[in-house]
Amino acid sequence: MVSTQVATGGCARKFPKAQAAAVTALAWARDGAQLVSAASDGAVRTHGLKSGRQLQHFRGHAAAVAAVAFGAGDAVLSAAADATVRVWDARSAETTATFEAANALAKHERRADAAKAGAAVVALLAVPGEAHRYVVVDRSPTALLADPRSGAVHATYSTTAEPAKAATAAGRTPGCAFAAGALSRPTGAWFLGLGEDRVLYCFETKTGKLDRCLAVGDGTHDVTGVACHPHRALAATFGEGDQLALWRA
Repeated sequence: MVSTQVATGGCARKFPKAQAAAVTALAWARDGAQLVSAASDGAVRTHGLKSGRQLQHFRGHAAAVAAVAFGAGDAVLSAAADATVRVWDARSAETTATFEAANALAKHERRADAAKAGAAVVALLAVPGEAHRYVVVDRSPTALLADPRSGAVHATYSTTAEPAKAATAAGRTPGCAFAAGALSRPTGAWFLGLGEDRVLYCFETKTGKLDRCLAVGDGTHDVTGVACHPHRALAATFGEGDQLALWRA
């Protein structure tokens, strides 16, 4: 793992043996003094920027970690293919909460039947201005706006919903799983969920209402990721092909 000075292109710091397996996710602390990294073997570690040393090793995930974040206070969060989001104490490396989207959704909907086995979590999106709220995206038809500490669900986003704007995206498959997701910037007012049907589902973040759908595939290659412009209503998608595409979101 390498920290690079963007202005000069020079290497500012190397982190030898930052992980024992392939690094799968990175995030900066708000003060810029630490990095948290995750790996394909489920390990999560924090690193000091100045020293390059490992500060903590968080153990508990049973599969590859897809996303990490520094939370409020001394919290570190991680989301993995074992269908869990874990909240860790950054000082003790102990798990303080484990969030399972399938169980949280069943409780939110007050279903008496047991929740189905959870799906791999593919994105953990911090909502700007909301200290403990995250959009949790897993490979299911429903993403959640939730507080992973308490397990409370504040909104849901479903690929089965009917969009407010009636135009139907070509190839849309209601009920398909999400493959990725992103929040609009800088306010996070919109959640853009990328479906496995190569359709971008545009939801109001606070309410979960589906506003519109955009077909973003070329009919040949899978679309696997989405990112939002920092201050314009634009989204970029990418995937197995050799092109990036920009969309007015």
